[in-house]
Amino acid sequence: MEKQIITLADQGIAARLATRKHFLKDIDQMIDWKRINKILSKVEIRRTAVAGRDAFSAEVMFRIMLIQSTELKVEESKDPAARWIKKGKKSIYGFKGHTVADKEDGLVQAIEVTPASVYDGHVLKSLLESLDLPEATEVLADTGYCSQANEELLKEKNLVSRIMQKKKRHREMAPEIKASNQTISKQRYRAERSFGALKRHLGWGRSIYRGLKKTADYLLMGAISFNLKRSYKILLA
Repeated sequence: MEKQIITLADQGIAARLATRKHFLKDIDQMIDWKRINKILSKVEIRRTAVAGRDAFSAEVMFRIMLIQSTELKVEESKDPAARWIKKGKKSIYGFKGHTVADKEDGLVQAIEVTPASVYDGHVLKSLLESLDLPEATEVLADTGYCSQANEELLKEKNLVSRIMQKKKRHREMAPEIKASNQTISKQRYRAERSFGALKRHLGWGRSIYRGLKKTADYLLMGAISFNLKRSYKILLA
């Protein structure tokens, strides 16, 4: 790892923080940084200017991103990779973060980022393929994922479909389907709460980067930060 230059300001801040209790200190002890550094060692941070201090190591930048760190709005003229989507009467230009969260603890399990115009149901297959779910696992999802193709996909993988059903046009929804949707909605509460926290506290409501790849990386860092903080609370419970 690169040698870091410690300034007087760094020492002063470190001295003030040394006696404070903070969850980040506990998380630092919980994480096996050796495994993470093995991955980060492949990242080379180059200087863009001759003058100034040397660049921080990849590990330091990773930790900073964790600390800093749905539909993401962007400015239309600045990101050609984004697309329009209409939700009710509101139009949004940007990306979608298709996310899988554990219904018990609300931890983020998988993310896939697409232009906002991509239909939710088309992404379920790739999300499931990124996970190794045991057979008979319940898959809860809203009506955006309701399709015959997805029902067949879950059956093929021996997973239990708990996808909310859509109301058919010009037809009343059967009482048993309505009751099933309400039950699924209640079970999805913890996952939905996680999505809300990601938007409110970790910047998932608006993209600060241009392009699909950078936006996806931004969401991933936010999810890692959320999982760390959530895991810390679970261990203390």
